[in-house]
Amino acid sequence: MLESLCYEAIQQPGASINIRAPKQMGKTSLMTRILAYSKTLGYKTVSVNLQLANDEILQNLERFLQWFCARVSKQLSLPNANAYFWDNSLGSKSNATDYFEDVILPNLDHPLVIAIDELSQLFAYPDITREFLLLLRTWSEQAKAGVANSNFWHNLRLVTVYSTEIFMTVAINQSFLNTGLVIELPEFTRNQVQELAHRWGEEMTAQQIENLIALLGGHPYRLQLAFYYLHQQTITLEQLLENSTIATAIYADHLEQQWSNLQRYPNLLPCLTEIVRQSSPVDCEAVQASQLHKMGLVHVHGFQASLGCELFRPFLGDRLRQINNSMH
Repeated sequence: MLESLCYEAIQQPGASINIRAPKQMGKTSLMTRILAYSKTLGYKTVSVNLQLANDEILQNLERFLQWFCARVSKQLSLPNANAYFWDNSLGSKSNATDYFEDVILPNLDHPLVIAIDELSQLFAYPDITREFLLLLRTWSEQAKAGVANSNFWHNLRLVTVYSTEIFMTVAINQSFLNTGLVIELPEFTRNQVQELAHRWGEEMTAQQIENLIALLGGHPYRLQLAFYYLHQQTITLEQLLENSTIATAIYADHLEQQWSNLQRYPNLLPCLTEIVRQSSPVDCEAVQASQLHKMGLVHVHGFQASLGCELFRPFLGDRLRQINNSMH
């Protein structure tokens, strides 16, 4: 369903598709499918992963835009024309726009889809993020305007992919990320989990599926990992569901990643401590509930929040106790 929305959107000049979700929810996988589909339409595709950019590139707008233009050129097998093209008197956004207008877009007789993966790498530098997103919005608007034959921009389509655990500061103008087609990847439904089990050759009752979702949530990565271990016959379903020590061991890396992320936002810990202690939903400030939800840790029900899955409870309970003890 989400794919077909994306496939339809990518055919529009100036299309922007913004994919967001917590880590390991399948964002890059959806991006890859959009690029593969675009290729079947004869489009050119480029994927730029911001994890490949060093910090000193990310924190300087001029260097970042030169890097971005060079990455796109390289993937299209065009020469990197930055050296003789960049004019310091014009400013970097103007230079990058001219670069696309004069070097990249005229060389294409088909639409070009640029996918920007791990956009959240930039969020640590709000000024750079703001300028880059404003630039993408300008390009997208230029692509929607005017007549196809006289407007090279007509060929441009953009896909952005980012993790919601890293919060954007108020200084970042997010309007570009809320325009076009916004895809917030949801957790798997019961039917999708049943289908996944079937693909792994696991016969499971409705009750077993229910119990598995209670333990792991509908999180694609956690479910895939569970089915991998069941398939390898390293553990049985009963062991996974009943022994929290086994589950914590299997998901050790995943849980540590969640915890190290939480360390950045100490203001969320009191609210989370309360949620971990209670098995029923807890009253929670809207902003904090929303942030914990973006991190994939809780489900939000109106003004209340409950823990995203039982896997978190023993692990987070233990860590939060250690922190609370050390403060007293």
